[in-house]
Amino acid sequence: MAGDIAERAKAAIDKYKDGMVEFCRELVRRPSMSGQEGDVAELIQSEMRKLGYDDVRVDGTGNVIGLMKGEGGGKSIMLNSHMDHVHPGDESGWPYPPYSGELREGHVWGRGASDTKGAIATQ
Repeated sequence: MAGDIAERAKAAIDKYKDGMVEFCRELVRRPSMSGQEGDVAELIQSEMRKLGYDDVRVDGTGNVIGLMKGEGGGKSIMLNSHMDHVHPGDESGWPYPPYSGELREGHVWGRGASDTKGAIATQ
């Protein structure tokens, strides 16, 4: 059973990898400092709808909530992340502009790429 799950996970990664990378780059290109996440929230909602989520909504505090219903009646899983990031600071210290979403040597560069826009893109 574990081998089957690993094979299914690898197949899903292979199928969606390029799209996840491009979505991450687009997320990074949109500043989303605390209290200013609206543009990123709209992008996330759009992506969820494109991917066929069963329900996509925003709650009263601006959190994006997406639901994908399973088919088997087994256990559920919740994925959770945040959309905001800290100020990029002095941009001269960045190897690439902080909102460029630059892709170099297999890595996405920019403010929030690892905390936590990359995680959002994979979820």
